Amino acid sequence: MSEIEMKAEYGAEVVERPSVAAVMESLNGFDEIAIEQRFGDLSGLSGMRTVRALQFVRIRRGGLNDKDAYNTTMLLTLGELKELFADEAPADSLEGESSAEGKDD
Repeated sequence: MSEIEMKAEYGAEVVERPSVAAVMESLNGFDEIAIEQRFGDLSGLSGMRTVRALQFVRIRRGGLNDKDAYNTTMLLTLGELKELFADEAPADSLEGESSAEGKDD
């Protein structure tokens, strides 16, 4: 679901390209649990794995279940992922990206 479709569906203000910090600050307990189940402890993730985990949250907030949100997120290229956020990618952006973490429910 695109950001515009989310606005139409839920009546929420849409931020086309939020900052990583803004999404981090918006995490609730359920988001944290979902991230831990799919990616592991958020504090232990590399820069781009953190960004990928945050995009996973954005997608699940759009209405997809965790499995589909995870699969959609994991199919994004690094370039696509970087374009989804307003700020620059973290310095350790490639560290840990090739690991196959998460569960295949």
